Amino acid sequence: HNADALGALLNMSARSLHRQLRDEGASLQQLKDEVRGERARELLLRTTRPLKQVAAAVGFRNEKSFIRAFRAWTGQSPAAFRDAAREVA
Repeated sequence: HNADALGALLNMSARSLHRQLRDEGASLQQLKDEVRGERARELLLRTTRPLKQVAAAVGFRNEKSFIRAFRAWTGQSPAAFRDAAREVA
């Protein structure tokens, strides 16, 4: 989603949405990253989908960008995250 689409869903302008998020100390990109990260972790834990499919499912156009973002979110690669979860289970 972009700010215009999300604002329309919330019955407010994109500008108002950005202003409200700023007042809350957040940004649309931060919220999108939180949702994407949580969904990615869920898919990595609960499915055996290849990384390319997980990346696409959470809105990334390519696997490399997904891996870079996931590492920034969690401090580890998606494969390492998945492997560590399997060791615990």
